[in-house]
Amino acid sequence: MHLPIANRQKQPKYPSWVVNVIGFTILIAIVLALFIWQQKNIRNTLQKNAGNRAGMVATLIEKNMANNALTQATIDEIVSSFLLDKARFIDYLNNVASLSTEELTELAQETGLLHITVSAHAGQVSSSPKTDALTVKCQPPFNEVQYAHKQQVGYLNYSATQSATECISIILDAESIFALREETSLAKMLQVFSSLPGIHEVTLNSDGAAESKQAAITLRKVNQLMVAEAQLNTRWGHLSVMLDATNFEKRQQQLRKQFLLFTTLLFALGTLFSWLLYQYQQADIRRTRSYEQTIAKEQEEAALGRATATIAHEVRNPLNAIGMGLQRLQLESDNLNDEEQQLLQAMGQAVHRAGTIIAELQRFTRPLVPDKTNIEPAQLIDQLLTLYHQQLQSQRISLSTDYTYTGTIGADSNLLNECMENLLKNSIQAQPAGGSIKIRLFQEKAMVGIAITNKGFTLPQDQWRRLGTPYFTTKANGNGLGLALVKKIIEAHGGKLSLLPDVAQQQLTVQILLPLGLP
Repeated sequence: MHLPIANRQKQPKYPSWVVNVIGFTILIAIVLALFIWQQKNIRNTLQKNAGNRAGMVATLIEKNMANNALTQATIDEIVSSFLLDKARFIDYLNNVASLSTEELTELAQETGLLHITVSAHAGQVSSSPKTDALTVKCQPPFNEVQYAHKQQVGYLNYSATQSATECISIILDAESIFALREETSLAKMLQVFSSLPGIHEVTLNSDGAAESKQAAITLRKVNQLMVAEAQLNTRWGHLSVMLDATNFEKRQQQLRKQFLLFTTLLFALGTLFSWLLYQYQQADIRRTRSYEQTIAKEQEEAALGRATATIAHEVRNPLNAIGMGLQRLQLESDNLNDEEQQLLQAMGQAVHRAGTIIAELQRFTRPLVPDKTNIEPAQLIDQLLTLYHQQLQSQRISLSTDYTYTGTIGADSNLLNECMENLLKNSIQAQPAGGSIKIRLFQEKAMVGIAITNKGFTLPQDQWRRLGTPYFTTKANGNGLGLALVKKIIEAHGGKLSLLPDVAQQQLTVQILLPLGLP
């Protein structure tokens, strides 16, 4: 019977370990949100950096293209002025006296020209030695420098309208000019940009050129290398700037590892703390239940004690009176026949048995305080077996003992002797047609164990589990307090009583564990 505890604390809605799990789950969710935010922040930073670099490259290309155009115009102007000056000088010399082929050849060598051709109005043509570089015809455009890319030369046709000379054609070695153009070309500039640190490749496609200031950023793999490609439409075409995103990829991997490590650590700590809280809570629940059971047991024993005291007071006096009356009848009634004498004797035994039950009930309900002394359990068992030796032989019950512990323990000798005698009686009464009893005495860590095993155990499971509870008995004349009293005595010594049935072998082992400590 469990009685309610008046001041029991209100249980929380959720166990502490559940709250702990929820807390760690929320913490992991916060870490995940922070990880996603960091990933997004890094990606936005990369996109912003890529867009800025693409815009910077586009600006540099624009500036360089403008500078290249200015440089080219300047070079063309210088070359044109140089060639025009040479042409006018040759025109002047030719007007003074017609120049011969040898003179033109010598003049070309002195002025660094490849070839000079002079055409007169009279139809005369005079030229320096024929060159394999280019054959120039005297035709428009005039007075403007022209370039032949294949031959790597520049030439100019000069129209001398105010003199006898009709046209002067001059060919100049332009290899250095073409080399300068190559160094300042768009392709060379894109190549230089592609070799800059942090830039994988820069390309410019002239198809579909349009004005745009917005760069589209994409991440992709190029030859197993992570790049951030910024695509931007410029006036010269579609500009693509591929930035090296290796650091971005490493940072992302580092964040993933940190997130996995931190999440794993949080998960492990959350699981550990939740398990510890769960174990602590279960232990607390067990302690609370044990406390409630102890309180309920004490209340039950107190109620039983009060009931026992009332019964003893109200019943024992009448029983004593009845017993005394029966004794007087037996002493003073000489005229009673044998049947009446037997009836009086049976009534006296019934009164005595009722008094014994009341005495045992009173003893069971009173608290036990063992008077511990140093005793030898082996000697106590042997003395008890000596008293029951004759009964064991008469009932054909074999006895065996196994003492692996022969030391002393701190216990109340009278109470322990009562326990052993009660158990030995139960073992003998369970085998009326003969059997066996085995008694073991052993040490188990800081406890001393006494195990009594007997045959003749045939109780079903639903009954043997009730053994040791007050008022439960399988004997016709039993009161159900013997084994319960044994259990109470053992627990008063700080020990433990265990019932270990073996249904297959039809035997029962009653095991007692007592503390090894001395008083």
